[in-house]
Amino acid sequence: LQTARLTVGAVNMGERRPTFLATDLCRERITNCPADSRRNLSVLKAEFPEVDFDLCLQTDKDEMWFCHKEDNQLCKERGLRFLQWLAKRPESRIAVVTHSGF
Repeated sequence: LQTARLTVGAVNMGERRPTFLATDLCRERITNCPADSRRNLSVLKAEFPEVDFDLCLQTDKDEMWFCHKEDNQLCKERGLRFLQWLAKRPESRIAVVTHSGF
């Protein structure tokens, strides 16, 4: 989110600001590594008020990291679901910002 804010957020669109959406479909591969978990949703919402987190699992703690781990196949399937979701978006210009682990 910090990278998105620094890069895409700096784009000059006149009066309009870019829309920021967060989705669990486009996140790190979910492994046992604590670095693959997200911070509490309440903390993220406070730090990034310009981001719409409505598409994320609405639990404060990262329940996906605590309850679900992914092998390569599961991560690939989630990535395909993300691409299908992305293809249905109405916007004509979209920037995707994610981690290299995805």
